[in-house]
Amino acid sequence: MVAGRRAGRRAATPTFIVTHSEPEDIPENGVYTFVSSPQEAVERAAAVAGDKDVDVFSANIGQQLLRSGQVNEIRVHVVPVLLGDGTRLMHDLGGRHVRLELVGASQSAMAMHLRYLIVESR
Repeated sequence: MVAGRRAGRRAATPTFIVTHSEPEDIPENGVYTFVSSPQEAVERAAAVAGDKDVDVFSANIGQQLLRSGQVNEIRVHVVPVLLGDGTRLMHDLGGRHVRLELVGASQSAMAMHLRYLIVESR
């Protein structure tokens, strides 16, 4: 969802940050809202988004939401760079078996873009 436009600037999208401690210096009229759980972030983001998609940008938060059945699509962007460290995208699914269906694939000069629907999660 686009919150509003200012002349000469890109539209700002409301963003819900899951955290255990809210920063002290939060700019007024900013796009960031700090919440205490992934579920709260999804609920609030869905309310703001209406009929638009809600995106999750965190492997750990994505894993938690996938385990709780709150994810219906996974988009993976494969960039030809190996960083050597980081959080595994699908490391902890709580022993669940998740079946995916490829529904889209495209390639740009910088990445391969894959889109999967979650067909079954048990």
